[in-house]
Amino acid sequence: MQRASTTGTGNVIVQIQGDGNSIVTSLPHLKLTRRHGLASQIETDPGTGKPLEIDVIRPFTRSIDMVGRETEMDALRSWLRMEPPISVRVLTGNAGYGKTRLAVELIEEMAPQGWYAGFLTRTELKRFREQHALGGWGWNAPVLAVVDYASACARDLHAWLKELEDNPVWDGAEARNGFSLRLLLLERQAEPGVGWWAEVFGIGDDAAVLEKLADPAGPVALRSLDDANQRRAILTKTLARLGSTVTLPAPGYDKDFDRRLAEVTWAGVPLLLMLAAATAAREGFGRVLALGSKDLAFSVAKTELARILKVAESKNVSAGLVPLVKHVAAVATLRQGLTSEATREVIERESEELGYNLPNGSAALRDAFAVALPNDAGGIAAIEPDMIGEALLLDVWREDNTEALPAIARAHATDPEVVAKTVIRTCQDYVIRGHRHPLNWLEKIRVDSADSYALMHLSDAMPRHTLELREIAAELDKAVVDQARPRAGDVPDLEQLEILAASLNNLSIRFSALGRREEALATIEEAVALCRAFGTAIPGAFRPDLAGALNNLSNHLSDLGRWEEALAAIEEVVTIRRDLAAADPDTFLPDLAAALTNLSKHFFDLGRCEEALAVIEEAIEFYRDLADARPDAFRPDLSESLNILSVCLYQLGRPEEALALSTELVAIRRDLAAADPDAFRPDLAGHLNNLS
Repeated sequence: MQRASTTGTGNVIVQIQGDGNSIVTSLPHLKLTRRHGLASQIETDPGTGKPLEIDVIRPFTRSIDMVGRETEMDALRSWLRMEPPISVRVLTGNAGYGKTRLAVELIEEMAPQGWYAGFLTRTELKRFREQHALGGWGWNAPVLAVVDYASACARDLHAWLKELEDNPVWDGAEARNGFSLRLLLLERQAEPGVGWWAEVFGIGDDAAVLEKLADPAGPVALRSLDDANQRRAILTKTLARLGSTVTLPAPGYDKDFDRRLAEVTWAGVPLLLMLAAATAAREGFGRVLALGSKDLAFSVAKTELARILKVAESKNVSAGLVPLVKHVAAVATLRQGLTSEATREVIERESEELGYNLPNGSAALRDAFAVALPNDAGGIAAIEPDMIGEALLLDVWREDNTEALPAIARAHATDPEVVAKTVIRTCQDYVIRGHRHPLNWLEKIRVDSADSYALMHLSDAMPRHTLELREIAAELDKAVVDQARPRAGDVPDLEQLEILAASLNNLSIRFSALGRREEALATIEEAVALCRAFGTAIPGAFRPDLAGALNNLSNHLSDLGRWEEALAAIEEVVTIRRDLAAADPDTFLPDLAAALTNLSKHFFDLGRCEEALAVIEEAIEFYRDLADARPDAFRPDLSESLNILSVCLYQLGRPEEALALSTELVAIRRDLAAADPDAFRPDLAGHLNNLS
């Protein structure tokens, strides 16, 4: 047991490592977990005596040295040392990029240096927020709290940030003694002002205050690993950790291997390299580099499922219950793990729903899962990492499985936020790879999400840029608007009006992506009218919101060929954002660069190429600086601006310069499409056409 206490008015942070710890204190306290209990241990396969593949791949085991993230670690260390007493950083990256592993490495480095460092779970954050007297909550050492899957905690994070913004450490009412509080939020995607970011930091005036806690003012995106030596290092280290005798050809020895390792689209993703090594350990490298990322994930998922069934057999679970064992493992993964009580409830409910007779109750299955998939809550752990767990879901709940939709509906009714996120991630990762039936799971969740908050949360969890999910995303945003409009009606409520305006803005973007241009225009015109009304009621307020709505209005007018009106709208946006960027460049310079890019497009549409050229050159100057500091965040915007500049130069009779720029932007888009094909592959095709 660890006992936490403090004197005076300060409160407590408790850092936990391992299991079976209790906390005894009457003061508000926050528990941070350095490791997720049993999930951090590497087990040995009884048959081979070698480490289990799944344990070697999990980020919490730190099974191999971290490779290729030195720059990111240095940036995080610098952030921890910065002056503000409280700071928030958002770290994003697609599945397998290593967000969690990077956070684990930072925690394990800082904890011995006197930091209270660890993961803040969703359950613990809710419990902490329910305590009393949090207004003056303090900490007695520097604190690093990491929140994984931050979008699932958005509402509680927002409430906590509002309290932290008013904390006495800002005005010197309490001595801080140099102790910093750092919140590191991990998520796949984030975009300032929309989605879960807006739910955490707020909208309107709320966002203007809370976003000042964010450093930087937007998400920091992890990059792919492009260095061949780094890719080789991950493969080699993983093979060694698995106890495999398989080795890589020496650099230069096998030209075909070197070429494929450099060119294969998934080789920049650390997790997929580890999956490739695990597959090679079983099958050799003969065909591994010819496999797709889906094949690698399914190979490991099938191996893990076979292990679970073997454990169940050893615990005398009858062969007739094998489908139920698979089904329960899938439910546990869908819900990101189950507590001890939830395990009993799920086994009993699912066995009844599927028609299995358990004469001795759930005990035998619970015993089997306690060995096969233990967690620190005494229940069943989810299959991790995400891509492996999702592959297991698809393997168990195939397209012809009639038990999947009812099971997903039951899980969603019990744990809606987590289940929705798991289903959305599965769609993101696998629809583009040919598995379309998770779209049916998502549609079922959408139909079942009648509650307004559930709809908003589901909408916020949807990726902002997506090809495969755009129709469902539009239906979600329309449902949110339909629920928000009457609440903002007869008796104006400022908060509800803000929600309605933001929802209308999002819906207009979704309509535009579907080619429903007239609907997109009507929707954004309503949003602009609301934002102007805000500014009239409260002079000077909501200018960022108005600029954002006008920007989209300009785009939709342009789509309909109404270029003069579009130009007037975007010129107003540039005026507003120049003022905002002059006062706060860290926050608003990216918005100004985006507005200049759009202004250049509109000049070009009107045949005013010289004016378009001058404006886009200014935008590119900003974007190059932004992309140098945060390449994955701003390279998409830079490439779009380069495309406009290239077209302008070509039209002005400067083809050699245009060709050089087009070549640069295609190289950028290749990298982006390799990392996120759902979002960037269509754009790559268009840019290749322009290059041709």
